[in-house]
Amino acid sequence: MSEIYSLGIMTGTSCDAADLALLQLKIKTKSIEERLVATETRNFPVALRTRLREAQQGKITAPKAALLGRDYSRWVAQFCKERLGSWNMLEKPLVIAIHGQTIWHDPQNFISLQIVDPTILSYETGCTVTSFFRQPDLARRGQGAPLVPYYHWLRANSSQRYRKLLPFAIHNVGGIANLTYITGASEQLIAFDTGPGNALIDLAVEQLTGGSKKFDHSGKIAAGVLGSIRWDDIRKLGRHRYFVEKPPKSTGRELFNEDFLRKLPGKGAVRVAHATAFSAHTMAAAYHRFVLHGNNRLQKILIAGGGSRNPVLMQLFRQELERMTGRNIPVEPLADDFAPAQYLEAMAFARLGLNALTGKPVSLAQVTGAAEDGSGAGIFPGKNFKRLLDAARLL
Repeated sequence: MSEIYSLGIMTGTSCDAADLALLQLKIKTKSIEERLVATETRNFPVALRTRLREAQQGKITAPKAALLGRDYSRWVAQFCKERLGSWNMLEKPLVIAIHGQTIWHDPQNFISLQIVDPTILSYETGCTVTSFFRQPDLARRGQGAPLVPYYHWLRANSSQRYRKLLPFAIHNVGGIANLTYITGASEQLIAFDTGPGNALIDLAVEQLTGGSKKFDHSGKIAAGVLGSIRWDDIRKLGRHRYFVEKPPKSTGRELFNEDFLRKLPGKGAVRVAHATAFSAHTMAAAYHRFVLHGNNRLQKILIAGGGSRNPVLMQLFRQELERMTGRNIPVEPLADDFAPAQYLEAMAFARLGLNALTGKPVSLAQVTGAAEDGSGAGIFPGKNFKRLLDAARLL
């Protein structure tokens, strides 16, 4: 048996912070045992966040994109170096797995662009870095997303407790929301982006507060005006082509942005409530349309991501789910023994970083629509590369 440490780094669609998750991976002959060692979150500096948001809106030139990639990567590298140093990890056999900050996602044309320069992280930390996780799938004519469902399946089927719970779903509610329907067989996995999670809610809050607030803390803004929600308008907009299109499918801020927000009724707090209701409705409709058909059972839905901390969003999701499906399906926050909800995606990339290093799949064709599973990713050797490969020899 040998062991490798993997640091997963995730900066999501909400473009607000970097999440770090450090895994210890004990490599046995036929299995990998993982343990979450440490986590950390750091908010982006205001100026960097502003530039990243402008990039997501397409307001960027080639020179500005190059500078942004440099500055984003230097900031993340410094964050990693500080935390790895404090965790006494810099001399360990460690790989860093960074997804980068998505600024453009166009799956119809097999394009997905993430701002990141892995060589900066490799140089600054001395560690080997894996990145460009979407590209192997895009090259195989896949959507390049979602990638995390593969980790959901690995994690669920490695736990006796969660194997007993099958079939269940994980709904990750970040800027964009995505679901994973998990059974005991990977070929029965259903996973796709359901549409907006927090993205439209956050935009509505920023408009209401002139940018002084970035999100609706505990859903308090929406809670005060729930009676004003025009559900007929919500459900009509919920028939937009994206929501009725069959999976595989993925989306991002290219669709769910300021222009889309203007389609929702009301202004101010009322628009925040409508954005919340719209996310809840489209999340529920995804199960009604694409999961709960035929003999498919669903014992529970576990919620991860920042949306799990918005009780109003969760209340409306439960309400719409029961109205549409006629089923009273338990909806609960993801428990820490599976993964801390905030760090699930960072943990996923930590695990996929090991797969990338050893040429194993980082994406599943049945989820993304690719010709075959996507294997490998970009590998940028650091000073520890030989020691890392020696530790991975059982794979």
